[in-house]
This record gives sequence, C-alpha cells and structure tokens, in this order.
Amino acid sequence: MWDFSKGYRIFQSSTPGSFKVMAYFKNKWVKSGWKELYLTQNLIAYDVIFEVDRVMKKRFFRYKTFHAFALAKKIKVVGDSELKDIYTANYREVTYKPKKFHHFVDKETDEPILKASSVIMSMGKTKNK
Repeated sequence: MWDFSKGYRIFQSSTPGSFKVMAYFKNKWVKSGWKELYLTQNLIAYDVIFEVDRVMKKRFFRYKTFHAFALAKKIKVVGDSELKDIYTANYREVTYKPKKFHHFVDKETDEPILKASSVIMSMGKTKNK
C-alpha cells in the first residue's frame, strides 16, 4: 500500500533529461521502503526540502549511487504545453555538486538551497522559487 503522507523523493534519473519519483510503500508481504512511482520529464513539486544522504554520498564516488534528492509534500506531473504557460522568470536554477558541496546550491551564486515553496523540474533541470 502506498503511503503518500511521507511525501515524494525525487532523484535525477540515469535516463538523460528525466526524474525518478519515489513514494513510500508499506506491505506486510513485501519489504517496506521507498519504491519507484514514476519516471517523468516534467513535474512541479511543492513544499520541497533538498536533502543529501551523507552515508550514501561516501559510496557515491565508488559506486555512483543515488544519494541527493528533493523531498516534496505534493507533486504534479505536467506536459510540455502546460509547462510553457508557467511564468518562470522568478525561478532560479538549482544544482548539486557532490565534489564541492554537501548540499544543493544556486547554480549562479553557489548559495545553499535547503527549501523551496515550489520547484519546476523539466528536461533534467531544476528551478526553485
């Protein structure tokens, strides 16, 4: 059974330009944990916290594991036409540089980004407001 009360974990996918969305799955017959829900190119996430799993980051340099993600309370998968109608001038691009920082940063200023009220994820790029 899906438990959406824990929110959604959103990772940059190994598929170019895509995002992997995971939700918590709990079942007495199957091991509980975060399971993949969608693989999408465009989505809008609300009430987002940017997180880095420090234990998994240590393994990242050797095994290329997923360890940095956005934890969102609510998401909306959108199409290209719907995305073009959104005014994005006041959104700033967010990036994660594992060799340089322990957190997500603003792409232009390198200032830490820990939370955002809304985030647009499209074609492999992440922008926050």
